[in-house]
Amino acid sequence: MSYVRWHKLSLGEHAPFFWRDRSGSVAVITALCMLIVLGFVSLALDFGLSQAARAKLDSAADAASLRAARTTVDRMNHQTQYGTYDWSAAQADGVGTGKAAFAANAGKLFGVEIPTPTITVTNDNGAVKASVAWSTQASLTLGRALGWSSIKMAGESVASASLPKYYQFIFLVDVSNSMGIGGTDSAIDALYNDPQIKCSFACHDPNHVRETIDYRELARQKSIKLKIDYVSDAVKMFTDEIARRNASAAIPKLYSVGIYTFGTGYNQVLAPTTNIASAASAAQNVDIEAALPIANFGYSYLNDALDSLSSDLRNIGTGTSTTARKTYVILLTDGIQDVPGPGLPGGRKTDVVDYRGGCASIKAKGAEIVSILAPIPQMKYDPYWYNKLVKPLATDIAPALKSCASDPTRDFFEAVDGPDISAAVTTMMNQALPPLSLTR
Repeated sequence: MSYVRWHKLSLGEHAPFFWRDRSGSVAVITALCMLIVLGFVSLALDFGLSQAARAKLDSAADAASLRAARTTVDRMNHQTQYGTYDWSAAQADGVGTGKAAFAANAGKLFGVEIPTPTITVTNDNGAVKASVAWSTQASLTLGRALGWSSIKMAGESVASASLPKYYQFIFLVDVSNSMGIGGTDSAIDALYNDPQIKCSFACHDPNHVRETIDYRELARQKSIKLKIDYVSDAVKMFTDEIARRNASAAIPKLYSVGIYTFGTGYNQVLAPTTNIASAASAAQNVDIEAALPIANFGYSYLNDALDSLSSDLRNIGTGTSTTARKTYVILLTDGIQDVPGPGLPGGRKTDVVDYRGGCASIKAKGAEIVSILAPIPQMKYDPYWYNKLVKPLATDIAPALKSCASDPTRDFFEAVDGPDISAAVTTMMNQALPPLSLTR
């Protein structure tokens, strides 16, 4: 008992000393605060490094999903070429190349174990989806001061692609002499103001029946582009892009291109072919027709051309084989039917006929019609023939061709000048051939 009393007495005696002596307490508190601050700074640094690692792993997942989808599609096409169909094998190839792409793009990351991703490839009626999921953890170095040893991370990427189909693109191009006007407003001005030409409409007959000058060739010598020049360039641009896509396709003969023209007559410039180089060459030779050897500047039998093309179409289908190609008919015209009309101005009759008959026949065969209207603009020079033959029909042309398109909201284009023709063909091509893409 005396020991306990002494202990309490000693503590009581020394307590005032402890409470009064505060030397060094500020330093201790400061040190403790600094440790806490340093801990949080360290944790922030660790977190920043982990976020950089997460971003790189997300990029690797994107690359893996794209590669897996692309490989699966290519393998399926390669198998189809040789008459086999083994989805499991194509799927396995897609998963394998996807994992390899993930590892290659992830590389090495400090403090992060590179995960082996989980890759699944599915086929939903020709729509291939590749999903890549990954999870790992980043080790914390400085953050351990606060008791955190790691941060968990996870991510996912999904890429989709359609199994490429066998395609057939058929151009039906108006080469009547009205397609020989200037391709832009400035070109029309240049044609009329040129002292050697002095003409802007109804003067581009290659046979120069009425005149001793071939205005068409003269315009080109002066670098004045006609509407038909833009048409030829647009078709050539299209074939060049098809050639580029064909070169990267897993199987040959995926694309077929045909070119037909009409004016006074209906002509097969190039039967549908998988020789895209031949199609490109044929596109460069698309030109306005030579008129009949009378002063009429040729005709434009649009409805007959549609009927004739319908009879010539072959190998139309859903795109599953070379004999069942997904087929697009690209009709490029000024939209006016121009036929003989005795007793009428110029011995001709212009009209906007009901194209739905010829167009319906093409659609009934399973082809998709894309209508590109390249209208004759209001002519401020040489207005006589324009006012007689074109102006009375101006409001009816677009509705007629729009009704011809398979999807009037998607497959009808009004190209007011040459550059618009190129833009319309490009848009049509991109709609028909969507690229491989990430969906999430």
